[in-house]
Amino acid sequence: MTDIGTQVDSLGFFLTGGANNDDPDASLGGVVSSSRVIGLGPLISSPVPSVRVDHVYPAVAKGDAEMSVDSNGDLVFTPPGGTAGTPVTIAAGESKVITGADANKAMVVFREAGLNFSGVGKLSLLGVLNGTLAMANVTDAQRVAGVTTYRGVMFMAQGLHGVTDIRLWLPPVAGAQGVFSIGVEAAVGDSIQIIPDETTAPVAVVFSTPTTEGAALVIPGVSAGACVGLWIRRVFPAAGTVDPQEDFQLAMKYIGAT
Repeated sequence: MTDIGTQVDSLGFFLTGGANNDDPDASLGGVVSSSRVIGLGPLISSPVPSVRVDHVYPAVAKGDAEMSVDSNGDLVFTPPGGTAGTPVTIAAGESKVITGADANKAMVVFREAGLNFSGVGKLSLLGVLNGTLAMANVTDAQRVAGVTTYRGVMFMAQGLHGVTDIRLWLPPVAGAQGVFSIGVEAAVGDSIQIIPDETTAPVAVVFSTPTTEGAALVIPGVSAGACVGLWIRRVFPAAGTVDPQEDFQLAMKYIGAT
C-alpha cells in the first residue's frame, strides 16, 4: 500500500500566492498554496466512476494510460508505454499514490464514497500549456523587445517524512528560444518573498542553469513538514522567434523517507 507522503510523493511541488491560489500566473511568491504545480493533465475518456485523478507526476510521460479495479477490489495503474504496478488498496474517502511497475511513474487519486468502484478506466495524459513552469505566452511587443519573467514555487516535505539531497536541473530542449534558470530561497515557515509582478526579479536569489544531474542545483534537505522556495526565471531574447508551443523541463531527484 502506498500512502500520500511516501516514496515518489515525499516531496510535494506547490504553487505560491496564497493558500487557495490555483492560478499559475499568480504564483509570484508568498504563502504556499494547496494547489500543486501541474506538468501533465489527464483527459479521461472512460472513467472508473468513483476515482478522481488529482495529480499526475511528469515522469509518467505523455500518452495513453489505464487504471482498473482488479478482482480483489484494488486499484491498478498502467502508465503510457509501461507495465502495471502493484495493486493499491484504497477505501472510500482516501487519497493514494498509484504507480506503474516503475515507481516514479505515479498519480495521486481520490476515491469518492457512494459510487460504483469497478471497471477499467482509460485516460490520455497531455502536457499543460501556459503552466507555472513554462509561464504565459509572449506578446508581440515582448518578442520584439525581449522579456524576463519569474515564477515562485514551493517544495514541501509531506507528512512525517523528510527528504535529503534534492537535485534539480534543466535538460536542454531542442529549438527552445527562452533560456530558463532556477534559484533557491529559504522559506520562513510556509512563505517566501512576494514580487509585485512577473517581470520584477526576486531579491537576493542567485540563478543558475544546470543542464545535467552532475551539475545540478543541490538542496541538502527539507525536514518533515517544512518548505523551501524555488524561483524560475525565463529570459526571452529580443527579436526572438515565437513558437506556438515551447516545452520546458525541470528534472528532479531526491532521497525520501518511506
